[in-house]
Amino acid sequence: MDLARNLRRTVKKIAFGGELLPLRFFIGQAQPQQEVAVWLEGFGPPRDVTRCHGPASTVPCTLWIAFDRDRIPGDAQCARMSLRLCERNGNRKTLGTLGLTRRHTFPAGESAILVFEPRSAVSYCHPRLRLQMHSLLQRWRQRRSPSKIKLSPLEHRAMSVLFTCPRPISLVSVAEPGRASMFPLNVMSDVNDRYFAFALTACKIPAQFLANARRFALSATPLDQAPVAFALAANHNVPSIDFGALPFPTRLSRELGLAVPAFASRVREMEIESVNTVGSHSLFVARVLSDERLADGPEFSVIHGFYQAWRIRHGLDSATSIARDAEIRAGSLAGATL
Repeated sequence: MDLARNLRRTVKKIAFGGELLPLRFFIGQAQPQQEVAVWLEGFGPPRDVTRCHGPASTVPCTLWIAFDRDRIPGDAQCARMSLRLCERNGNRKTLGTLGLTRRHTFPAGESAILVFEPRSAVSYCHPRLRLQMHSLLQRWRQRRSPSKIKLSPLEHRAMSVLFTCPRPISLVSVAEPGRASMFPLNVMSDVNDRYFAFALTACKIPAQFLANARRFALSATPLDQAPVAFALAANHNVPSIDFGALPFPTRLSRELGLAVPAFASRVREMEIESVNTVGSHSLFVARVLSDERLADGPEFSVIHGFYQAWRIRHGLDSATSIARDAEIRAGSLAGATL
């Protein structure tokens, strides 16, 4: 048995470079994160869009970028545009690139949201041979998976690049007469100082609930409460919950009076102005009504496993992060209120 286990470890190290990290890896990051910069290239001088872009849908794989409404690129300009993700500090090494093809345009106050599909995607977080081995493994797992979501090799590569940028996981509070819910959200980003955008699977309960309720509160999650947020993912499949039965204390948000976690380090109340269909998802555009900044510190965040392997190799994190990720998934992180 020990011989077989050691052989598997040796093969894993040779083929994949060590641990097979989950594709979705949980870490702590101060916000706004200062680790990865996202640059838009091909539309004038390179522009930092780190804080005004985000994923839009899974099938097809799309992402959005915010532009000023009086400076929207034309078709010829969009055909030349790409995203480059790189270290913000140090050697500013390029971590990944995405070629872009425009698909939709939506208004967002004084901004416009342009939705793109990737026409190319390259990750530099692993040597090319190891990335090819991971790609083969992903295809094998996808063929065996009962899930109806099937991504092309290009879409898999694009998601690995897109989630090189650390993305916070916050908790949404929403209520209307007769029902209420609280659930985690991470497919989101600012559009500008007054507007916010996020995506949810269109056919699922949270998207339909928010489309009806139109108002919600978004609570930032400190890292020590990460297992709480992870456990509340079960509410994505529940029509309604009792705020009073939540396993942690809550308080009322400032203007809308929605129950929000007492541990939240930041609470923003928002009103949804539009709901836009983008592939498998609904892309929501919301206006910020209030913003309470209550504490600093690392927030519960998610990155791609390829980038976490890169972080460990380059001293940005340690191997103990693998155990921390597992503890979050198990709901047993020390200090969490459960």
